[in-house]
Amino acid sequence: MYPFGFIRIVTLVYRDCLFGKEVFYAKNVSIRLKDHILSLVESEKKALCPIDTKNWFLSDGITPLPYSHWRNMIYKNIFKDGILHEETEKRAMRAKLPEKYQNEYSEKEKIYTIVNIKESIIALERDVTKIHQNLKTIAREIYYLYNAMAPEDFKKMLRNDIDEMYNSISHIHSGKETQSSDN
Repeated sequence: MYPFGFIRIVTLVYRDCLFGKEVFYAKNVSIRLKDHILSLVESEKKALCPIDTKNWFLSDGITPLPYSHWRNMIYKNIFKDGILHEETEKRAMRAKLPEKYQNEYSEKEKIYTIVNIKESIIALERDVTKIHQNLKTIAREIYYLYNAMAPEDFKKMLRNDIDEMYNSISHIHSGKETQSSDN
């Protein structure tokens, strides 16, 4: 699918990112075909590690921890004292969060989860808006297609059907705001 040179360049960029601790910028552009509709899909990423940007992996290479996890903070503080990496990691994993901070940490987790949910809702609303725009475009194309193809005696009947379909699709999109304001 991709030429060999392209794969080699991407591999070198990933290697530089992983071992050189460089900031990685990636912009992927692709064409998607879904339900006979072509669309251009763009995604951008900025990270220190392109493989997993959300987690810090322990030296076993398997166990992930989120970067904001309190054990990572302990690890950083212990490592500053000049203790070896493996010993620091063991101490950080054995450490227990003091009881006075447990509620505070769970509140931070809740806030982080709420922020993620809000971002997901915003992304879904954008997707719904795009779907409604595509539906309107399709309805308009069907309208013009039927209008051009219909014989004279059926023209009025078909036009009424298409007008009704187009108006119902427009109503669905405008109904989104009225439904959200009702709740």
